[in-house]
Order: sequence, then C-alpha cells, then structure tokens
Amino acid sequence: MAGGELARSWVSAGWSQAIAERRTESGLSTVSLVFPDVGHVLVAGPYPIEDVQDGTAEFTGLAGKAVWAASIALFRAAWLK
Repeated sequence: MAGGELARSWVSAGWSQAIAERRTESGLSTVSLVFPDVGHVLVAGPYPIEDVQDGTAEFTGLAGKAVWAASIALFRAAWLK
C-alpha cells in the first residue's frame, strides 16, 4: 500500500494506512508506505515525473522509486517461498 499525504483527489495516505492496520489486525503481513511530500500522482518505478498535481517532482520521483523497490522486494520474497 502506498499513498501521498498531499493528495487532494482522495485520502490515499490515510486509506493506505487504514487498510494496512486492518490487515495487520487480521494477521496479514502488510507494508504501508506513506509519503508526506507527495500528492496524487504516485507511480511505482524509476520513471520521469512530468505531471505532478500535488507535491514536487523530486519527492514524487523518490517516492516512486521507493514503491518500486518495495514491490521488487515483495515479489522476491514471494518467489523464494
């Protein structure tokens, strides 16, 4: 789960955290990445950010790289099981 706190379209950071908490309460392992300086456009991957609606391109790009790295780690862990 991932979300930016500056998103104005919806409360993605709050929803991400709420979903992670509910999954944890149910015994499911979940990672929630919440980025304070990122808005609505959060793309996982090392892609150039050209359409930043909220926040800055720099922080949005860094957040995207972090989400991409977490996604790769998840896939690796699942693959090795």
